[in-house]
Amino acid sequence: MMNKPVIIVSVSLSMVVRNFFSTSVMTRMRESFDVVVLSTPKVAETIRRLGYDQGITLEVIDVGPEPRFWKALRHFKKKVHMESRQSATEAIWEKYHKRPLYQRVGGKVIKRLIHLVNPLKLQGLIENVETAVTRDRSLSAMFEKYKPTMALLCITSAQHDEIFVRNCRAFNVPVAYMVMSWDHLSAKVVLHLDFKLILVWNEHTRQETLRTYPWFTASQVKVVGIPHFDSYAVKPELTREKWCQRFGLDPSRRTLLFSTMPQVRHDQQHVVIKTLLDEIRPGGRLPADLQILIKCHPFDNFTGYADVISGKPAGLLGTTFKGKGQTENWEPSDSELTDSRNALYFCDVNINIFSTVTIEAAFFNKPIISLAFDPLPIAAGRVPCRQYYNWDHFKHIVDKNATIMAESYDQLFDAINTSLTNPAYKSAERQVLVDTYMGCTVGTGSRHMVEELVTFARQING
Repeated sequence: MMNKPVIIVSVSLSMVVRNFFSTSVMTRMRESFDVVVLSTPKVAETIRRLGYDQGITLEVIDVGPEPRFWKALRHFKKKVHMESRQSATEAIWEKYHKRPLYQRVGGKVIKRLIHLVNPLKLQGLIENVETAVTRDRSLSAMFEKYKPTMALLCITSAQHDEIFVRNCRAFNVPVAYMVMSWDHLSAKVVLHLDFKLILVWNEHTRQETLRTYPWFTASQVKVVGIPHFDSYAVKPELTREKWCQRFGLDPSRRTLLFSTMPQVRHDQQHVVIKTLLDEIRPGGRLPADLQILIKCHPFDNFTGYADVISGKPAGLLGTTFKGKGQTENWEPSDSELTDSRNALYFCDVNINIFSTVTIEAAFFNKPIISLAFDPLPIAAGRVPCRQYYNWDHFKHIVDKNATIMAESYDQLFDAINTSLTNPAYKSAERQVLVDTYMGCTVGTGSRHMVEELVTFARQING
C-alpha cells in the first residue's frame, strides 16, 4: 500500500542513474513520494548492482524497436523544430555528416515547408498527429496498480521514454520534464507540448525554453540548479598529495587536466596529448615541472591512452564504459562525481573540447583552454573540431570570452604558458560564465529539484 503521492520516474540511460541516484535527488524524493522507477533491462541491472534499488519500486520494461512510422514522425518533428529556430548546429551537421537520401530529401522539403506554414503551428500539428496515431496503453497494468500522481523524465528521444509519455497521456498522468543538460534544447530534444512542468539548470536555459516553446507559461518553467554538481560545493576530503598518489602523479609538479570527448567527436586527442607530453622537458615548449592527468569522458573508451602516457609525467582517470555498444552500457561508479570534482579542484589548468567541463572548471576558477583544431586530416563525415564552437549552445560561451581558444599547436602552447604564468587571466569572464550557467547556488540543486516536484504534486492534488 502506497501512503504518499506516487511518482513514476523514467530512467532509460545510465547518465540519469548518475544524476538522480549518485546525488541526493532520489533520497530526497523518497521523503515526499513513493517512488516507482521504470527502467530498461540493462539500466535496471546497473541500478541493482550499485544498490540503488533500495527504498524504491523498480519496474522493468523492454519496449523493443520503435515502429518505423513512429520514428519517422519523431524525426520529422525534430527537423521542423531545428529548422524553425535556424539551428546552426543542424546546419553544421548537414554540411559535414553524410545523411541517408531520405533525410536529405526530407530536409529540403521541410526547409521549404516552414516558409509556407508557421513552423510553430506545423510542429503543433505534427504533435497532434503523433499523439493520435501512436496511442499506447501497454503499461496499463502498472498505471492501474500504482495510480501515480505524476511522472518525471529527462529524455525525449528514446523509445522507452516515448512509450512512457504515451501511457501517461492515456492515463491522464501529468508529466514533469527535467532538461538533463544545458545543450539538450538546442541539439538533442524536442519537448512535448503537453509537459506540465519543465525544470532547468539556469535562467539562461529558462529563457531559451520560453522563447523556443511559446506555449509554455513562465510559471511552468522553473530554475532548480544542477543536482549532479552538488558535491562541487564541498571540498575534497583527501589532500593533494593523496590525490596525486592515486594517479601516479608528482605533488611537486603543476597539473594540466585534459578532459576528453567521446571518440565520435574527436578521435585524435591522443595525438595532441602525446605532443604535449613530448614538450614537457628542459628546453621544451612547456615547463619541465608540468604533468598531465587525462580524465576520460564517460563515453570515451579509447584504449591507447595508457601507451601514450607510459614513461611520461602523466596519469589516467579512465571510464567504466564497456566496449563500443550503447551508452547505456556505461555504469557510473560511486566516485564518478567526486572524481570530477577532485580533478578540477587540484588541477592548475583545464583543456577540453566544447564541453560542459568548461562551466565546471570556471566554478573552480581554473584557467580554461578550448582545444579547437585537428592535428591530422579528419575522416569524411567528421565535423572539424573548430566547428563545434559554432554550435548553438556553445556559441554563447565563446561569446563570453572566458576561455583561450587554441586553433593550432603554437596557440595551444602559448595558452598553456599564459595560464600557468597568470592564472587570474580571464578570471572575471569565468565568473560571468558561472553566474550565467550554474543557476541556483551550487550544492542545492537536488533540494530545489525535489521541492519543485513536491509543489507540483500538491497543485495536482488541489
